Amino acid sequence: MIRLNKACLFFLLLILMDGACLYALPDSKDPRAWYERSAEDFEAAGFLHREGKFEGSVCFHAHQAIEKSLKGTLIAEGISPERNHDTENFARQLSKFYPGIKSFERDLSWIDGLYIPSRYPKVGVSAIRGEEAGRCLELARSILEWTQTKAVRS
Repeated sequence: MIRLNKACLFFLLLILMDGACLYALPDSKDPRAWYERSAEDFEAAGFLHREGKFEGSVCFHAHQAIEKSLKGTLIAEGISPERNHDTENFARQLSKFYPGIKSFERDLSWIDGLYIPSRYPKVGVSAIRGEEAGRCLELARSILEWTQTKAVRS
């Protein structure tokens, strides 16, 4: 039998009453907020890469930078992005406005495949290496530069 303490029961009751998790506040609809957070993640990825270690974290933060930059651009185009980490899909959505982003699809598919392994050890998946971390960082740099030239950043 599972025993829950009062705080846990209260939390579950609130979730059931509200129909949503309390910690899942709505995402910002301001593209600038997304671009700012994207820049922070890119800086973190660059810092870690310069340290020459924590390759998985480099890839994670690079992916986050890409994701937030693409989500900001979707928002700037009036599209509410899905609450997931599928950067390839975000690019596909943006290709309706900016066909040139299709050139990134293969690389975005690749970095999406690193999202979980960059955070969690998985059986049968080797650790991310330095050259992969460098590729993640370069892809993030390219996407952020692309969004700066294509997106409305007012």
